[in-house]
Order: sequence, then structure tokens, then C-alpha cells
Amino acid sequence: LNLLSWLANAAYAYRNRPVAPALWVLLGLQSLLLLASLVTYAIIASEEAATARNWSLRREVRTAAQADDTQALQQARNRCDKLCADTGVLNEFLLDATQAKAENSMRSLIALGARVNSSALAQADARTCEGLYLPLLNALQWSVLHDQPMQLTLLLPVSDSTAQRQALWLAAQLDRLELLQRLLAAGAPLE
Repeated sequence: LNLLSWLANAAYAYRNRPVAPALWVLLGLQSLLLLASLVTYAIIASEEAATARNWSLRREVRTAAQADDTQALQQARNRCDKLCADTGVLNEFLLDATQAKAENSMRSLIALGARVNSSALAQADARTCEGLYLPLLNALQWSVLHDQPMQLTLLLPVSDSTAQRQALWLAAQLDRLELLQRLLAAGAPLE
């Protein structure tokens, strides 16, 4: 709207000479407002492009992790660089790899510093075949839910005590005796 008004005033000033000083002041103010608007739109567009690029890079890493392709995971992670170096982001990728049963990706992510932290945002909801709703499962609990002893073995050393206790409770709740015994043998806290 400001652009249309500015164009109309500029056309009027161009065709009708001499121009009143008030019109020059109005054109000057409109030019400043138009310039400020264009700069603001450029900044917003730049931020949106950066956000879209960041999500695209994270999606590449997530896809490679889920595909259990460690070479593609490393390449995607290198492209993602600092954005994907954050521990919270690595923890999310570890959960994705756990859900996809991608053990090679899990090993790679653990080597990069991914951890199972009970207070992290890397959690997902699930439903069992029996209709039990399980909210906010971490990667260790996810391996218990799907009865994955190898994943449990990978994740136990990098899980905090609260995550281990939650997994122990879930193993007991779902009657996963072998996993329950592994958790107890690994020193998962009972209290």
C-alpha cells in the first residue's frame, strides 16, 4: 500500500511542476518508510531461508541415521556442521536411529557424543499392541518397548540413571524378563 501511494505521489510530482514543498516532504517520508519496509522484508526472508536450510540439513542427517548408512550419516553431519554438533540434536538423532533399529547409526552417533538423557527433549510417544499408551519414551525405553537387547547393550553405557530406572520400570511393566535382568545386571537403580 505504501509502495502504491509512493508511486502515485511520485507520478503526480513528475507530471505537475512546480511541486509544493509539502509533497517533497511526503515523498521523502514515504521513501524512508518504503526503504525500512524493504530492509525488514529482506531480513525476514533471509532468516526464513536460513531456517529452511537448517531444517533441510537436519532432515538429511535424520534420514541417513534412519537408513543405517554410516557414510551418508557422516557426510550429512559434516554438511550440518555446528547446527548438528549440539548434544540435544545428537540425542534426537539417536532416538531416530533407535526407532529405525539402525544400530550402526546408533554406534556412530554415540561416538559423536549422543546420550540418553531423561530430561532431554529426545522423546517419543508410543502405543503397544495391547493398546497401552506410553508417553515420552527415551531411546533406552524405546529399545525395551521393542525388545531389542542389542540396542539396550549399546545404550546402557550412555544413559543416565533416571533413564535406566525408567527403562527398568518399562521392562517390568511389559514383562520383558531378559531385558529386566540385563538392566539389573548393568546396575540400573531400583529406587
